[in-house]
Order: sequence, then structure tokens, then C-alpha cells
Amino acid sequence: RSLETMGRIKIIKHEQFLDYDATMKGDGSLTTNTNNQDNTQATHCGEFYLIKRLAGELPYFANLPVSSNLKQQIQHILQDCTENSQVIRFYDEWSSKYEEDLVLVGNYSGHTKCVEAFMELGLNRSVSILDLACGTGLLGEEIVKYGYVNIDGLDASLQMLGQARGKNVFKEHILAVVHGVGSLPIVDDAYDVIMSSNGFAPGQIYPEALDEIVRILKPGGYLLLTMREGLAETSPKFAVFETDLVDMEKAGKIEVTIGPVVFGNFVLDHPGVFYMIRKSAQLHLAYNDPASP
Repeated sequence: RSLETMGRIKIIKHEQFLDYDATMKGDGSLTTNTNNQDNTQATHCGEFYLIKRLAGELPYFANLPVSSNLKQQIQHILQDCTENSQVIRFYDEWSSKYEEDLVLVGNYSGHTKCVEAFMELGLNRSVSILDLACGTGLLGEEIVKYGYVNIDGLDASLQMLGQARGKNVFKEHILAVVHGVGSLPIVDDAYDVIMSSNGFAPGQIYPEALDEIVRILKPGGYLLLTMREGLAETSPKFAVFETDLVDMEKAGKIEVTIGPVVFGNFVLDHPGVFYMIRKSAQLHLAYNDPASP
């Protein structure tokens, strides 16, 4: 009743009910003898509520606009011509306000899309997972809600990893930049699942990194990623993304199981695109043994 007084809810209906001659079955459920409802004694009673949640006052951030300065900074940094050190410095400086700017105000949803798709796989809770370009750990936070705890986080920004470390969702915090094959300090076939939300972008992770990511996936493992839709129109390197995927499929390295799937409101009112990619169950190493034929 206090919530109703505060204007948070409205009780639409409230009734008491009686359950005549209800008995408990072996499986813990109740069975009712409806033939004895003429009796004046009821063995169980209960209450029914129908409650409507009221809109109430919107949180402070709901009507905040994304600053034009931040939009300009993002557009300036996320370009093919930007030096990697500049991108890292940008994220280091942004780390303390990243979640407020991007999630609360920018309506960022890429991480939740990844996790929703991941949950559809129905994988064992002991699988090993890498959050690639983990930032402050938003995606990792979503995963642990479902009981997955064997998760590592990797990012190029030390300050972003520092923010993630405070959440205690990752077992390992890996500081690394993803480039071509051999660029990551991780052994072959290390993870069952790799997820990346907004990691693939100009100035960050490029399609050329796909071979390296596949290298550290276990045979039959999954790569789930979301990125901003339309990057092929602004970045020559992303213009070949689909071609690279096709070539890797023809080579027997991967299978694109889902995607590209375009969805709305990825970030800052821009649509996003989702892919689910599976590493070939026969592909154990990206590096070939020099002695092999």
C-alpha cells in the first residue's frame, strides 16, 4: 500500500479466495476436491492482486541530450586514418563517463543484443568466454547475471580495464591490441565463445583481425559480434568485411550461422548489425606446422 500512496503503482483488483479440501500431492502441487464446495470449511485460502505500474517521474538522464561535442569527438576518432595511440588515449580519458554517456544517454544496446543471442545457444555454465574490446565490462556484467563466471575481458585501454576490474566480473583482465594473426598474447583454441560489442569499428578492430580471433577460439566455438551498421560506406577496410567472411567460409575456417541482422537503436540512434560466426570443428590451429605437407 505504501507504493500506491507514493504513486508508484495502482492496485486494480484485490480479492481473497478459498480453496476447498485442497491437498498436497507428492510433486508439491495442490489438488482440489471440487465436489465438496458446499462445505463451510475451506482448508486453504489466498489473495489475488492485479497491480499496474505507473509511469512516475522519469530518471534524470532520460531527457539529457548527447552532447554535440562528444558526437564530434567520436566521429573524429573512429576513422581509418586515426593512430591507434590516439584511440586508446580517447578511451582512457572517456572511461569514467563512458557508461553514463553511451548507455544512459546514448541508448547503447549492442551488449544486450550479444547476450540475448548467446543465451539462445543454451551452453553449459562452465564454458570459457572472452569479452573482446570489453571496455568497462558492460557485456560481462550481462553474462554473469545468467550464471556464467568463466569470463575474461580484453581491451586496449588500461583505464577502461580499470573500470571493469572494479566490477569483479572478469577472471583475467588482458591489455592488448587486436591486429593480425599472432597479435594477441593468448594461446590457440583458448575460448568456447568470444563476444564483441562495438569493438569492430574504424580505428579499433578491423576485419583483418578475424583470423586472429578464430585462432583463439576452440574448434566449434562461437564468435558473436555487434557493430554499427553502414561501416562499409565510410571505411574502405570495412567494405571488404562480407568478402572476408565469404573467403573464410570457402576456406573451411568458419560458418556464418546468423547474420548480417540489422537492428535499431544500436547507439546514438544509429542502427546496428549482428553476426554469429562458428569456427570449423576441424580447424584446430591458425598456425600451420612447417613440417606438415
